[in-house]
Amino acid sequence: MAAKRGAKEKAGIETELLEKIGIDNYSLYQDKKRISRTVIFYLIEYLQNSEESFGKETEKVIWLPLKKALEKLTLVKEKKFLRQAADLLKKIEK
Repeated sequence: MAAKRGAKEKAGIETELLEKIGIDNYSLYQDKKRISRTVIFYLIEYLQNSEESFGKETEKVIWLPLKKALEKLTLVKEKKFLRQAADLLKKIEK
């Protein structure tokens, strides 16, 4: 699946998908052309580091506690999805 491959290529980790959290659609402009993007957010379980390192699009990967991660994020939708992931995780752990 694309999400597992993306985690491996961009973050250098092997994962298991637990649940879909949400979808974000947005547009950006590149060379005066409008490009539409769709990002699907998943709650994933970390399994192990990949044998390959993270990809060239990624400069740094860090793991943060929820509170610190919320402070670092700047987009409202990403904060919303992270809160949803935390809520789902609490339900799964019960």
